[in-house]
Amino acid sequence: YALAKNTKNAVKRRHILKFNLGSKKWEKRRHVFREKIESEINQALNQMLRDKKPDVFIVESFGEVFRMEGISKKMRNRLSRWVRGLIDERLLFKAAVCGVRIAKVPAAYSSQCCPVCGYVHPKNRNGDQFCCQHCEHKNNADRVGALNLIARLGDPFFAPGQGKDVIRKHLRQKYEEYCRLKGEQPKEEAPPRKPVKRSKS
Repeated sequence: YALAKNTKNAVKRRHILKFNLGSKKWEKRRHVFREKIESEINQALNQMLRDKKPDVFIVESFGEVFRMEGISKKMRNRLSRWVRGLIDERLLFKAAVCGVRIAKVPAAYSSQCCPVCGYVHPKNRNGDQFCCQHCEHKNNADRVGALNLIARLGDPFFAPGQGKDVIRKHLRQKYEEYCRLKGEQPKEEAPPRKPVKRSKS
């Protein structure tokens, strides 16, 4: 396509686009790539359901697409939707076969919220480590996120589709209530993260 774009001769350009074998090779490679991803997902789900034998599987309900640096916005959205859709479809199918219930809960702030005091702050998480800026509770960041999702499963407030701002206010209220009962002074709330402006290039 780059060759055709840089070719001034219109007839030659049409011939390059019409008879170019590169598109066939690309489609073949893309098909192999998709099959590999599907195989990896199937194997991971089979192993998880076989070894852990869960009664309920909690799935994070994301409100945004994943961020993937270095890839165009259009391709990021397409890849994110496809992979997430594939995981959802495979998980629903295999869970139904194994008799496992699927429960979706909002993921907003689940990795920044302390499971002990409820304080939410981006600095609570540093890579794989979690250290609460209020009560100094320490744990593995992924474990903290999992504990928060488990707690949200039993809370009717955390219904799928609940907005991030509403969840933020709800978590803040619960944290302030914790501080009141403990006779502690609540820390300041972290300012909401501003959306990143992407340059059109």
